[in-house]
Amino acid sequence: MNEKEIFLRCIENLRSFQPVRSISVREELKTLRENGIDAQIEIEFKKGYCRYGVEIKSQLKRPLPAYLYQSSRSEDEPLMIMSSYINPSIAADLKKTGIQYIDVAGNAFLQMGDCIHIEVKGKKPEHPVQTTSNSLFQAKLMQLVAILLIDSTAANQTIRVLSNRAGLSKDRASVGLRLLKEKGWLVPSGKTEYRLTAKRDLFDQWLMNYGERLRPKLVLGTYKMAPTMENKLEEKLAEIFVGQTNQYAMTGGIGADRLLHYYRGKSTEIFVLPDIADLVWKGLKLISSREPNITLLNLFSPDLIFYQGDTAVAHPLFIYAELLYCGGDRERETAQMIYDRYLREIVE
Repeated sequence: MNEKEIFLRCIENLRSFQPVRSISVREELKTLRENGIDAQIEIEFKKGYCRYGVEIKSQLKRPLPAYLYQSSRSEDEPLMIMSSYINPSIAADLKKTGIQYIDVAGNAFLQMGDCIHIEVKGKKPEHPVQTTSNSLFQAKLMQLVAILLIDSTAANQTIRVLSNRAGLSKDRASVGLRLLKEKGWLVPSGKTEYRLTAKRDLFDQWLMNYGERLRPKLVLGTYKMAPTMENKLEEKLAEIFVGQTNQYAMTGGIGADRLLHYYRGKSTEIFVLPDIADLVWKGLKLISSREPNITLLNLFSPDLIFYQGDTAVAHPLFIYAELLYCGGDRERETAQMIYDRYLREIVE
């Protein structure tokens, strides 16, 4: 189901609600993309009017993009999400953060002050929900997409170089490039070269699949780190990796703190090479626990290292994704700062 079909079906569902008298489409689809929304509608209720900015998502998955939370804060024009289907868990998240929504199945949450409250739950989709470009967002191919988002010129490198950078086989890299071309994300830019297009859409799709598909495959282990060790973490890592580079990178809250000096977060996530994960585990004296506070992730490519100083920091793409995966208002706020400072120029 494409965006226009989703939009029309959701408008039809809105009109079926008793408090709704009429709906005006104030802007056609896609004319407001520069403002970060897909459409603008005005709903006349029995007790007043409300204008909404509409964001259309064929599918919603965790972590939800931080810009959705930012857009929802407008009092003059609240955000409404329209989707083919919003599962109960994500619907609860949206409601909790004040984001209004409706889907093709008929699930909805609309709030206008104390006058209007519409909530419909438990509706099932007419057809099984299909993941957009499902085969492209396998974990390994998501590694390839990440490299291309980090460096869009990588698409014009040889398959051997690109596959090495993405940490996958040449055959799989070839499949990934073919799928990107088929889906229109990789288009010709000359006789032999290609360029990424609709990067924001590709970024959103990658992000929606990060927590469910890519991250679980990257986890090398989760452990408990003593508070005394946490206070001297960078010092201990420097001892473990003395004289070596491209071996690890801080991500998540600690990575964001090294970039912004704003928010550290409650947990620690570190990319490390799988071959030396045991050295990190022993050097930091980590123990298994039901309540872990440190996660080691597979540093599948040196491209993941963004900043090399006293501490190596992961590329903002992964810091952003990890912050949203962890959730929480402070994490989302920090993620938005990361996006504005480091990612906006490469994905928009």
